[in-house]
Amino acid sequence: VVGGCINQTYRLCTSGGNYFVKLNDASGLDMFAAEAEGLAELGQSGALRVPQPVCQGLSGSQAYLVMECLEGDSLKSLLRDLECRDKLMDLAEVGRIAGAVADALDYAHRLAELARRGPGPQQVLGQQDYPIPTEHRGEQKGQVADRR
Repeated sequence: VVGGCINQTYRLCTSGGNYFVKLNDASGLDMFAAEAEGLAELGQSGALRVPQPVCQGLSGSQAYLVMECLEGDSLKSLLRDLECRDKLMDLAEVGRIAGAVADALDYAHRLAELARRGPGPQQVLGQQDYPIPTEHRGEQKGQVADRR
């Protein structure tokens, strides 16, 4: 798998499903734990489909992170295909994608801010509702979900 320069990456195909595996030296263990936690949090928002972490740990001198392998076309390949056919993306689809990305970014920024400053008394005592982005399936944007 082509990827960044920080980790070795592999696509693991098994009879039980396909997985995406990242390897690094043992010092990458904390980075993988933080990534797995971040992916799990982003997945809870429902705004975007993100790979769910399966496991992470240390094997010998290598840290590893295993997550589900998401299949499907990338936005880049979808746009390239439309361009080759001299077509434009449907405006409703543009809005759906832009809304989902904006919701996921907003959710990630709120999580990062909470992690940076720590939870307030209302969150600790369970007296605070958190706005959760929706997946644009007819729900009203900005709905509030009780996370007690």
